[in-house]
Amino acid sequence: MGKTGALLLVLIFLTAPCSAVFLRPNVQAITAPFTGEIRIAPDGTVQGTSMITRNDNVYTLVGDISGSVDNGQNFITIEKNGVIFDGSDKTIRGTGTGVAIAVYGRKDVTIKNTRIIDFGTGIELRATDFETNSTGSNNKILENYLESEYWGMSLDTNKGVISDNIIVSKNDKYGVLFRCSNTEFSNNAFIDGGLIRFEPATQNFFSNNTINGK
Repeated sequence: MGKTGALLLVLIFLTAPCSAVFLRPNVQAITAPFTGEIRIAPDGTVQGTSMITRNDNVYTLVGDISGSVDNGQNFITIEKNGVIFDGSDKTIRGTGTGVAIAVYGRKDVTIKNTRIIDFGTGIELRATDFETNSTGSNNKILENYLESEYWGMSLDTNKGVISDNIIVSKNDKYGVLFRCSNTEFSNNAFIDGGLIRFEPATQNFFSNNTINGK
C-alpha cells in the first residue's frame, strides 16, 4: 500500500465466521445493445434507454448495456427516491472511467443483482445533492458483482445496508471508499483491495466480510 495521508485504511475484520463461498463469475465479452447516458428522472421516467423497464417503483435491467463516460461523469443516474433498481444479473460495461451508477442525495434507493464491469467506480452514493439540497439515507446495495479500475463502491450515506456484494479490485490500493454513519456493511467479499474509511464514520456495523477468502 502507498501512503494513505488522511485516509485510514481499514482491512475488513471478521466478527463471525463466514461460511459462504464467493466465486468470481466468468467474465465474457458481450454485445451491447445501447451506449449512452441514462437517467431515472425525478418524475420516474427512464431517459436514454429502452433496456430498463418500470413497474411502479421497480426498475429492471432487461439486457446487457455498455457506455463510455469520462471521469467525473455518470452512466446511470438515479434521481428519484424509493427506486428499486434490479439488474437481474445483467451486465453494465464501461471503458475504465466514470461512474456506472450514481445516486446523489436520495432516500430509500436499492441497487441489487447487477454486474458492473470496467468503470472507474462501480456505484457511488453521495449523501448530498447540492443542486436540490436533498440528503440521502436508507439506501441499500445488495448482491452485486463489481469489477472496477478504482473503486467498486464510493459510499457516503446514512442508515444504509451494504451486503452480499463481490468487489474485484484491479488495483489493490482501492476497493470500497467508505464515509458512512449508522450503516451495515456485511457479507461482502473483496478480491484484492479493501475498505478505506474517511472520518467521521460513526456507529457502523461490520460483519462477515472477507478479503481473498479470509
